[in-house]
Parts: sequence; C-alpha cells; structure tokens
Amino acid sequence: IHELVGTLSEALVSGTHECFTELDEEAMGLILQSDTFFVASFNNQDDKYDNGGADVSHRGGRPGFVQVEGNDLVIPDFAGNFFFNTLGNFIVYPRAGLLFLDFVSGDIIQVTGTVELLWDTSGEIQSFRGAERAWRLRVVKGIRHRSASPLRWSKFGEPSQNSLLTGTWTEAKKIRASQVQASVWRSFGIARIEQESSTIRSLYLEPVDGDPPLPFQPGQYLTIRLPRLTLGKEKRIPIRTYSLSSAPSDPWYRISVKREAQGLMSTYLHESVEIGHVIEARAPTGSFTLDVMEKRPAVLVAAGVGITPMISMARESITEGIRRRHVRPLTIFHVTRTLVERPFVQELKAMELAGKGAIRYLSIVTQPSTDTEDFHHAGRLTPEGFQRYLPLDDYDFYLCGPTSFMQDTYNILTFKLGVRDEKIFAETFGPASLSRRTEEHTARAEPSAVEPALQASVLFHRSGARQIWTPELGTLLEFAESRGLTPEFGCRSGACGICAVKVLSGKVTHRHAPTFPTKSENVLICCAVPAKCDLELVLDF
Repeated sequence: IHELVGTLSEALVSGTHECFTELDEEAMGLILQSDTFFVASFNNQDDKYDNGGADVSHRGGRPGFVQVEGNDLVIPDFAGNFFFNTLGNFIVYPRAGLLFLDFVSGDIIQVTGTVELLWDTSGEIQSFRGAERAWRLRVVKGIRHRSASPLRWSKFGEPSQNSLLTGTWTEAKKIRASQVQASVWRSFGIARIEQESSTIRSLYLEPVDGDPPLPFQPGQYLTIRLPRLTLGKEKRIPIRTYSLSSAPSDPWYRISVKREAQGLMSTYLHESVEIGHVIEARAPTGSFTLDVMEKRPAVLVAAGVGITPMISMARESITEGIRRRHVRPLTIFHVTRTLVERPFVQELKAMELAGKGAIRYLSIVTQPSTDTEDFHHAGRLTPEGFQRYLPLDDYDFYLCGPTSFMQDTYNILTFKLGVRDEKIFAETFGPASLSRRTEEHTARAEPSAVEPALQASVLFHRSGARQIWTPELGTLLEFAESRGLTPEFGCRSGACGICAVKVLSGKVTHRHAPTFPTKSENVLICCAVPAKCDLELVLDF
C-alpha cells in the first residue's frame, strides 16, 4: 500500500496536469460516470488528533449519484459510520477537496471549492433512494492529471450491496415527476407470477413507462384496476386494494392475492392474468406502516393472506439493516388453517437467517396434517402461546387478518396480557375496525366536529337522482349504492382517495376522519354523511 501511495503521489507531482476554474464536458463526463470519489475536509478548532484537523473519507454509489449543475456538484449523503466527521467539518469550515478517478484511462480530477449543506430533504432529495440529506460543492478550482493513477481496471468484481440499495439523480427526477401525479392511474406490466400457496398467487408489476415505481412505506397497499375486466351494464372497471408484499427497496411492486370463492377480481387474477398483461395502479398509500429504524422490538401477528404487509415490513427491515447496521427486532406469528394454504414459508425462513437473530418466524397451523411437523404450534394462538415465545419486553404489536381474528388477538393482548391500546396497530379494509378499549386511538384522527343531519336531501348531479338520506342509510357511498348508482371506490375506509367526489353545494361531515388528503371542495363519500345545513347536498356524481 505504501508503495502504491508513493507511486500515485509521484505521478501527481511529476505528471502532466491542466488547471481549470470551470468544469468542461470532459470533467463533467468523468464525474457523472463515477461510482466513487474521495472527499477531504478540515477542522482545526475541535480536532484533538495529530492530523492537523484534516479528514479524508470515501463516498460511493451507483454511477450518476453525483449531480452536475453548471459548476456545482450536488452529492447525496447516505448512512455511513455515524461519526459525521465530514459534515461536522463542513459546518465549522465549509470548504472541501474532491478527487475523482477514471480507472480505465488513469485520469484523475481534483476539485476544490465552497460547501453548502442541504438540510431540506423535500423535492428531489426526498425522492433519492437512500439519501438522508445532501450537500453542494461550488467548484472554485480544479486540476486534471492525465494517466496519473496506477490503478487500472475496466471491471472490478461485483458492486457494493450498499450501493445497489441507493438511487441516482435521474431516477430521483423521474420519481419526483411521478409523485406529482400520484392519483393518476399508471400502467404496469406483469413481469412474473408465482404461486405462493394453494390459495395465494403473487404478481410482480413493473411500470410500462420504464420509470421506477414510486416509493412507499412497508405495510402500505396498492389500488389497482383491470382495463380488461368490466362489470354491469355501465361497463364499470372494478377497483380493488391489495397490500404490497414487496419491499420499498425492490425495483418492482409485488401484490399477493388470495383467491376468494365469490371474488370476481381475485378469480380473474388467478385464472386469466398472464405474464405480459397490463393492469393499472395508483400510488401506494395507507397508514398501517412499520418504522424499521425504531429500536423497540415489534411483533407482527398475521392470519392467512394478512401476512402480505408483514412480508414487506420484514424485507425492508433486512434491507435497512444492511444500510444502517441495525435490524429492528421482529417476531412474526403467522396463523394458517393448513400447511398447503401457508404462503411465503421459504421466504420467511430466509429472512430469519438473514436477520442473524433479529427476526424470528413462528408458524401456527390450526388444522395440521399428521405426516409433518414443519411448524411451531398446532391450534389457535392463545395467551400462553404469546408468553411461550415472547420474552418479557416492551413490544409494538401489528395485526392483520380477518376482522374476527384481529379482534380475538386484540382482546388477548389487552385483557389477558395487559398490552396498552396505543401499542397495538391493525390493518383494516372497509368499514370494519377493531373494538378498542379506549375511544381515543393515536392511529386514527378525530372525526369531524360538524354535527350530522337527521335527514337531508341529496342530489347526485350527473345522474339527476334526488333522494332523501337518513342516518340508517349509512355513508354517502352506501347510500348511492342502495339507490342503484355505481361510484368508484377502493378501500371503503378513507385511505385510498378513489371515492373522492366534488361537493357542489351543502355540507358534509365524517363518521370517521379519512387519512387520504383531499382538496377542500372534495369529499370521500365512503366515510362521509350529510351535515346539518339549510342547503341541499349536491354531489358532482
């Protein structure tokens, strides 16, 4: 190493070099194709070591991770060793020197200039995968050394796994542009199909436009529709929501669909959809999410296909563990009726190994066969089962599955084991929800304070239908459906925004507050009812 450093130092001093104050096309090209560079910073105020306050460190990513804007370089800051030596030095002395190498030609570019820390992570920085912040170098002076580096190679093994988990500025720009149109239907091609169990099938979805899929939080769901499939005389395209079983770091979306006996959409996805078919989807949404950077252990309790958001949570915990050197401790209880109906068993076991003790997978089978013991517990999940497998600790609990299963599990946790309500999070689709021990729950916003009407005239403007609404007729969505109308809907819980309708006159209130943001003139009719008002409620539908 000493000999190599000596050779490089001699080449930099004695070799030919060119000075510049403006980045030319050649310099920009080298920087844009670089997947690594070195940065020198300085702090002579607080540094107590014998290096005079200087610090040199490495930065890496995928080619294109450094953005060139005229004479400025914008660099994302990824998770590192958490010492923050470079950023700390920038705060004290905002200047830096950067060194880029071309490992094919041996050319080296050194630039120096002033530094600005970009703490605001909105915009493109927020859309840059893996970036926690960024900084800008305004180039003041540069030197190009021709064929100066003795390090030469055209391909040097496999790229770092950490680098593969990051993005580029080109991708960030595309993601940012797509986020502006998050409510627009986007076409996805089915790239892969896998049968996960006797009843569950996974579809891998890739954007037809070639741009990356929008980022999401582990646990969120995707709202999809099938242009090939229509319902009723109106030829209405059915819309459904499915939890994502892929991780945010995956380059595709994956939904895992259980075939329901009376399910039109699920039957079609199991029997008729093939690789190459196109479906449409809106941006992922939902409030049932896991903070994978939290240190407190979490327990994921799922029944049947309810495991899908938990798969996303566990996969992202592993990925973030690689980046941040910490995997949030997870215990996953998965309850299935039989072994043949149990999905993702190999994937869950693989994640258990990858978690190196941080992730535990426990299979609970209520009706096991007698010829195998490839599970952890037979029968239902009981208070004693939780106590057997969970050491005493302060856990967050996440529940997903049929409503009766989640209610039974919630009752066990709260009434039998003393878990506080605010420690329990549950995924629900549609109007069904848990009956909680307290009226207040931090996961749901307070309902509107506007008093609902006892009776109201409602006009559906486009159809010309005028009807009298009373509270027993339910939400405006249920009211419209009972009158033979077919408004679009997805989650039926105020989370996806599919059922948004413009209010032309009158007022509405909410039986429970929606989580999906809407324009002031719009209302989500799946959770809204007429409010006390002298005006007739007129909806643009």
